[in-house]
Amino acid sequence: MGTDHLTPYDRSLRYLNRKVARADREFGLLHEGDHVLVAVSGGKDSLVMLEVLARRLAWHHVQYRLTACHVESGHCPPGCSYAAILGKQCAGLGVPLRVVQAEPLDPSCLAGDGPSPCFLCSWRRRKALFLTAQEAGCNLVALGHHKDDLAQTLLLNLLWQGRHETMPVRRAMFGGRLTIIRPLALADESQVARVCRLGGLAVHSCICPHAATSKRETAAELIRSARRAGCRHAVDNLVASALRSRQPDDADAKSLPGLGST
Repeated sequence: MGTDHLTPYDRSLRYLNRKVARADREFGLLHEGDHVLVAVSGGKDSLVMLEVLARRLAWHHVQYRLTACHVESGHCPPGCSYAAILGKQCAGLGVPLRVVQAEPLDPSCLAGDGPSPCFLCSWRRRKALFLTAQEAGCNLVALGHHKDDLAQTLLLNLLWQGRHETMPVRRAMFGGRLTIIRPLALADESQVARVCRLGGLAVHSCICPHAATSKRETAAELIRSARRAGCRHAVDNLVASALRSRQPDDADAKSLPGLGST
């Protein structure tokens, strides 16, 4: 069937789906009967991931269930009702939505030489997702990281930790009871942004006070500098290098109430 009748949004979404399909083939992300908790922060990446995972159910023979989850972590502007806006998108896709609260962040944790605020915030949101997945009976948690995120993570690990690794595209945790997948891992950020723009998706702005000065922003600037210097394939080269040495499952699994340790 031709694609002449498709809108620019539909064409861009189908193009992105080819990247998701490739990740699925290479890493075995989705299988018949899976129940996926789709983490939707409100950023363009997670919104587009939700769209493509929902739409591809009509394009592929593998059938799985989706449940969207939005974790409210205290970075919403006062009076923000983003959950209601997200609920409309989910309803249009036929995907149920769960809205949960992350644990409050103790101000004392931000003092001294302990973990960074970004790590603590990420971990409490991740914990909320894991517990929600357990409650909803999901065996997969889908996160919206794309290829640029993987490249930045490799640089962060190399420069700050001396480790040659990036985010895994698929990682089983808690003895295999739960698996994290990253369906957009082989998609460029520019492709994701195009789908979001053409689809008019309602992006939620983060007001995190640490966003502009995070280590991840430093890594992003290094990649931008490399591109300005003529290295057009910086992201592709970084990700290809990292994925040649895949990390074992359960490497970052933690013990959570109700899930246990690995």
